[in-house]
Amino acid sequence: MSIWKLRTGLCLLAALLPAWMAQADTSSAMSPVFAVNLTGTRTSTSLSPVFAVDLTGQPPPDLTIENVRFTPASVNISGVVNVSFRARNRSGRAAVSPVVRVRLTSGSTLTESDPGLLPLDVTLPTLTVGSPYDYSGSFNMVPGSLLPGSYCVGVRIDPLNQLGQINTGNDVAVSAAKLIVVGTGGPSLVVLPATRAVSAEASSTAFSIYNAGGGTMTWTAVVSGASWLHLSTSSSAGTGSGVAAVTCDANILTSPRTGTITVSAPGASPATVAVTVTQSGAAAPQPAVTTFQFSNISSPQDVNSPFAVSVQAMNGAAVQTGFNGEVQLSAEAGGNVSLRTIRLASGSWSGNLSLDTVAAQTRLIAATTSGVHGQSNPFQVQGAAGQTLSVTIKVVNVIASGLLAVPLSGATVLLGRDGETPAQATTDLAGLVVFSVAGAGWYNITAQKPHYSTVTSSVEVAGKPVATTVEVHSGSGWPVILVPGIMGSCCRIAGVIPPCPLLPKGYPAQQGSLKLFNPYGVVGWDSLKANLNAAGFAVYEAP
Repeated sequence: MSIWKLRTGLCLLAALLPAWMAQADTSSAMSPVFAVNLTGTRTSTSLSPVFAVDLTGQPPPDLTIENVRFTPASVNISGVVNVSFRARNRSGRAAVSPVVRVRLTSGSTLTESDPGLLPLDVTLPTLTVGSPYDYSGSFNMVPGSLLPGSYCVGVRIDPLNQLGQINTGNDVAVSAAKLIVVGTGGPSLVVLPATRAVSAEASSTAFSIYNAGGGTMTWTAVVSGASWLHLSTSSSAGTGSGVAAVTCDANILTSPRTGTITVSAPGASPATVAVTVTQSGAAAPQPAVTTFQFSNISSPQDVNSPFAVSVQAMNGAAVQTGFNGEVQLSAEAGGNVSLRTIRLASGSWSGNLSLDTVAAQTRLIAATTSGVHGQSNPFQVQGAAGQTLSVTIKVVNVIASGLLAVPLSGATVLLGRDGETPAQATTDLAGLVVFSVAGAGWYNITAQKPHYSTVTSSVEVAGKPVATTVEVHSGSGWPVILVPGIMGSCCRIAGVIPPCPLLPKGYPAQQGSLKLFNPYGVVGWDSLKANLNAAGFAVYEAP
């Protein structure tokens, strides 16, 4: 459309608009919507953009399709089918030149991926409320995109909802009967699907090749203009049905790329079919991040109760605001974090987390697949309020260098946490004593009896009853204090043997939160302690 025509049309609209608005409430014969075609053309195979000016304030139309039928019952794959249906405007203002789209579907629903007919779109006259319109027309099959089989004919009205419908649930109808599509005559080349989408990583995909017609079909396949696409030798040529297997090199660029595979079958209809592989671009490299920094987490936290956490990607001492990516979360002492993966935006994330496992001490750990990590301050995760658990301690006398352990009755056992007054009990004939404790954490154990060594130990209470054994020895009971220093001391972390000693950030540390450190769990301080106990000494740890 020329600029002059467009200006003329708009001026005419401006001039007539007041008169139309004055008559809108009184003239029942006049269409209440004025449509301007911006392309200057209207065809049966393409949708022309139209905008509608509502002059009445009436609600938008509600369009339906009914009574979809077709003839003949069977058609050649390259033949013609006659389709009829009824279109209706049930309410609202008039629908100006609604478009309908016709496809075939192998099921009972209609999607935009179903094979279309030619023409794909047809335009109906304006539909006023209560006046149905019966349509009948001929449509061509599309060789190269359709296989022989049984199909329902589906019709969708106003497929792009250009008329502003509020209710689009009744815009589609399919035929009750199924159209039989047969492949007769000469070969008919079909390659499905028309396109494949693959990730940026090296991968493989495939296209299926069919002869939808009759006779013998010999085909070849070649890659066009894409050195990163490769056809296997067995996929380059064949007779009848086959598969074009394709491998894709990794895309190191951030922009996507597309390659074409052309399948040719001389004498078939169509003789060539081109399909495409679209590969996404590689993710943009993340900026340098040296660690992840957590906000301070107060202690204790309750198990399965959310608490606020912030995580920042750091480049040295500054927040790396260019980082946008996923970070994996875990708990140092085990168990599950409520969110295992978080996505940082502009270098930061804030939200609520919870842990499902009681722990005397744990840390949150943030890490990427590239190895960058960071950890929070240590904190305790305690059980539910009011929960009490049993701690069963068995005291045995080790005789003959550990070859025989005899229950020791009458031994005094003390159990308590740092800063608390310990509970006290005496072992029975089986060498047993049972305590009831509230709250999680590390509990210190002291077992003593005259003429026996005094032994100190500890046990972690973490949400369930626990039992432990303490070994004492008859003998002099001379005290030996083990002072391992910094490199021989470590935080108590249940079930974790770190490769190097991990120490609390705060100073001084609570004695009950430390233990002797054996690198990688090899023989060391624990072995020395066992040998001294076996010799009758009372051994005390001073990490």
